[in-house]
Amino acid sequence: GRRIMKLDIKGFSRKEDKFTPIDAGDIDYADVRMALLEINYHGWCAAEVGSGDLANLQGVARAMDEAFGLV
Repeated sequence: GRRIMKLDIKGFSRKEDKFTPIDAGDIDYADVRMALLEINYHGWCAAEVGSGDLANLQGVARAMDEAFGLV
């Protein structure tokens, strides 16, 4: 827990064995949130996604908010 300095987030589909948009894969973000709470993680979290226009980046921000229960 103390060794984690930064968290990169992206989506992944185990069924299709490929990366996806953050909100399109099958990662159980509720479990991720619980694990981060268990280790008392309070560091950075960055979306590891491709670039895009404002609408795309707003979608990424929404997906991260949903993944981490901020909405």
